[in-house]
Amino acid sequence: MPNGNGELPVISGNRATTAAGYDYGVIEDRGFITIYDHKAGYSNNATYPKNVTIEGLKFTNVAGSFSFSSQAGKSTTWPNYGAAIWEQHGGHFVLRGNDFEGDN
Repeated sequence: MPNGNGELPVISGNRATTAAGYDYGVIEDRGFITIYDHKAGYSNNATYPKNVTIEGLKFTNVAGSFSFSSQAGKSTTWPNYGAAIWEQHGGHFVLRGNDFEGDN
């Protein structure tokens, strides 16, 4: 939600850190927020993330001139295809009232 000046909370991809203990497979660098369950697979009966709302945030600095810390602890430059939000598979997602700046 915006503060008294109408500014949204800022989430920066610059020097972000990948969460430990989660299996990202080969997509760790695709998004600052990555919505994915590597073990879910793709079928009619797959269990995957559903009914997710991301609202009222400002995302910045997910682009090739910025970097993040990988699960291995290595500084990694965001690739040209990197995104603020990457949904690999899932259903019923709502992105509302967000601002994206300096992202691919």
